[in-house]
Amino acid sequence: PPPPPPPPPPPPPPGGPSPTAARVPISDVATGFTAGDLVDPCNGAEPQRITVTVRKRPLSRSEVSRGQPDIIDAEKDNGWVTVVEPRTRVDLTKEVCEHPFRFDDAFPDTCGNASVYASSVAKLIPGVFTGGRSTVFAFGQTGSGKTHTLMGPNGGVLDPNAAAALAAFDGSAGLPQSLCDDLGIYALAARDIFAQVEWMKRNQRPLATLGKDGVLGAGDRAVAAAGEVEVWVGLFEIYRDKLYDLLNDRAIVRCLEDGKAKVCVVGLHEAKVKSADELLRLVIDGQQNRSVGATGANETSSRSHAVLQIVLRESEAAVA
Repeated sequence: PPPPPPPPPPPPPPGGPSPTAARVPISDVATGFTAGDLVDPCNGAEPQRITVTVRKRPLSRSEVSRGQPDIIDAEKDNGWVTVVEPRTRVDLTKEVCEHPFRFDDAFPDTCGNASVYASSVAKLIPGVFTGGRSTVFAFGQTGSGKTHTLMGPNGGVLDPNAAAALAAFDGSAGLPQSLCDDLGIYALAARDIFAQVEWMKRNQRPLATLGKDGVLGAGDRAVAAAGEVEVWVGLFEIYRDKLYDLLNDRAIVRCLEDGKAKVCVVGLHEAKVKSADELLRLVIDGQQNRSVGATGANETSSRSHAVLQIVLRESEAAVA
């Protein structure tokens, strides 16, 4: 007998079909981007799931000088990471065991920060303009490259020409690839956030918020006269069960839950920034206040967990 027909599509939710993100081709807005498409926040965006990405670090100078072998193989685009384990059998013969692990994505040590960002973090940016929250964790042992990935090869410090290009960036033209390779995840994310903000301003698009059902509706949106969106930044560290505000002389702040079961950092100082370069300089200044200590792998290893918080708000004058 012939196979049964496919089941009919599910009915649309009350109030009409779920909105689909209206995406603007990046080539039409900001040539040279390594990120995803800009998104119209009034039309929603596809939900994102949790992903795990592994980045391989190169051998350190001390490891190379000691002749230690490279036992990690990370395969781009398929997410396979293979650990090669040399062994000696009881009869003293040598063998090599391979232990494969599968992740959402993997990057060899030849990939730059721009490639890592484009394949992992860039897809999270549109969601923050549609009422969502995006979170990125950088996890690894001391010396594994967390600061290199987040801040860039030079710890976020850019030469004057690169800093000027980043400060003037508005999404209307691309950044040179050489500059993108010198940026970390913080700066690359800030670059795309401000490009989206400028696009919304030019097209008079407001921020959008999700309703209780997770769907955008006319009553759930904050309508702005000119799409004026402000970017606010907070930076704090978690050290020995206490929270310290890194932008306010290490003042102690508290992590509490409000009546809506929302976790809030009470008393955290937030600074308004107007460009990706300004955001990066603020983070660099705040990093100077972190608790550090010497380890066998790093003389100035951070002894705390740092959290950078970027909040989008509509200016009060623009909200109607």
